[in-house]
Amino acid sequence: MINASTDPILSIAVPTYKRPEKLSCLLDSIACQYSPGMPLEILVSDNSEDSRTAELIKSYNLILPINYIQQSQNIGACNNYIYSVSASKGSYCWILGDDDLIAQGSIARLLRILTLEPDIPALLLDILTKTKKVGLKFYPIFAIKMLPLLSCLISSL
Repeated sequence: MINASTDPILSIAVPTYKRPEKLSCLLDSIACQYSPGMPLEILVSDNSEDSRTAELIKSYNLILPINYIQQSQNIGACNNYIYSVSASKGSYCWILGDDDLIAQGSIARLLRILTLEPDIPALLLDILTKTKKVGLKFYPIFAIKMLPLLSCLISSL
């Protein structure tokens, strides 16, 4: 089992609920980019009481630094997002849905930027999605530096 770094630069926070098949695809997209020693933590907050996601995580824990938390009861989608960020240990937190995929090379590139420019308060990242109506479309997302004020705001919710 791989232990997550005690001081990761980047936490990838993934709130999930009863979608281990989708989560598996996301973890595959991370695994093909991960190298041991990367300052990376993957935090999965499972809002479901069933054991399918827990079983899935056991197999990925052999190759990825995953911190898995199974909620004792369904805390709701918004609270699961908030919890996944507040439990993250990284200086930056990248929140992804369990059905998202990370493009090849993105993690190394993001870590390189965050290492070279540690005072960046936030990064705006693009995601690419495909829909039947629109086709391919980019949407912005954020990787936010975990500032004390942000941590206070999150813990007060």
